[in-house]
Amino acid sequence: MTLIRTLLSLSFLFVFLNSCSDDSTVIDSNQPDLPLSFTSLTLSQYHFDTDTISVPIGTEKSSDDAVIIVFSLIVSTNEQSSATITDAHCIVTIEGKTDALLSVPLQKKNATDFIGTISLHRKRGDAGEYRVSVVGTDTRGVMTNPIMSKISIVYGSKPPSFCGLNAADTVDLPTIEKVVLPLRICVSDPSGVQDIKRVVFNSFLPDGRPSNGNPFIMYDDGLSSHGDLQTGDGEFSLLIELLPNSQKGTYRFEFQAFDFSNLSSNVLIHRIVVQ
Repeated sequence: MTLIRTLLSLSFLFVFLNSCSDDSTVIDSNQPDLPLSFTSLTLSQYHFDTDTISVPIGTEKSSDDAVIIVFSLIVSTNEQSSATITDAHCIVTIEGKTDALLSVPLQKKNATDFIGTISLHRKRGDAGEYRVSVVGTDTRGVMTNPIMSKISIVYGSKPPSFCGLNAADTVDLPTIEKVVLPLRICVSDPSGVQDIKRVVFNSFLPDGRPSNGNPFIMYDDGLSSHGDLQTGDGEFSLLIELLPNSQKGTYRFEFQAFDFSNLSSNVLIHRIVVQ
């Protein structure tokens, strides 16, 4: 009886060991072909407004203008994987699509980091979400798991705006000689002063009639003949003359600025009382 029990025990042990050796769900964590992974991906910038990029001087802007989206990145590994990952590439795609817009090899900075600068050539109007992925290979030739981030590109087309006005509120009508009045207005634009195409004003007489010279062009050229103090500082100026035979009353001035996307600021209204 003892011999029978011993044989039965050995038989169950053999079946148990044999079933364990055939279990395909058991994974060896040291299996040599498992891919390695990056631990972090950091971009220098995640949001871009093409209205502020490659702004041409003195020319119209269009959604078809060529622009370059530039950002740098750093991707890191842990110390264990850094010893075996030999190279890394950055791949940029439009979110939701698979075709790569570009693939850029990254430089190994140290034992744990790869770095690179990405120059993405697009059109000013190519707004949307873009996926930034990094993959690498190790010394075995096995590709790493990808690590991903996103950048957002918008075409803001923000108009210029006024940031200050220097003009008289009240002036006495001259009796003999003319009076010269400077008008100076500060203009800003999200794309920079160079994106301001023109600044104008329309003036209206006290009886409501428009002045004959409307619209009047203002200047940021530093010329004293225009009353401007400094070139390119965003302050636009013009000298106006008040003659002895001018009407008394309240004159209305309406200022407006335009950029090279032909977007305009809100109208700024100023009144001068001639007494």
